[in-house]
Amino acid sequence: AGNDSISFYLDVYYVAEFTKVKRMEEIGQGNTFTLNCTPSAANPPPSSYVFERDGVDITEGVSGSILTVSSLKRDEDSGNYTCTVINEAGSVTIATCLNVLGSPTPPKSITFDEIHPFSATIS
Repeated sequence: AGNDSISFYLDVYYVAEFTKVKRMEEIGQGNTFTLNCTPSAANPPPSSYVFERDGVDITEGVSGSILTVSSLKRDEDSGNYTCTVINEAGSVTIATCLNVLGSPTPPKSITFDEIHPFSATIS
């Protein structure tokens, strides 16, 4: 009797994995925020990355797996940022909350709707 053998290649696909993700960042107004969405492992490698702030797609400041937001503004850039990494095995989303520290901007206009001796309604 002879020895029969079969050789084969097994390629196990899996979604992206991350070893370290900051859940919250506080950065001063005027500085730069960088969200690095490069996974520590993925097979096959990611085919695309989708960045969002508060559920709205972001394309400006994206370079591959990295989002960079420069000259941060408190009222415009604070929010919940997500990055979704996509490959043939599926997708994984990481999230971080950015709190831009700085003085709030004054309201554009104030209208007094009702004025009473001890209170006022404004809009």
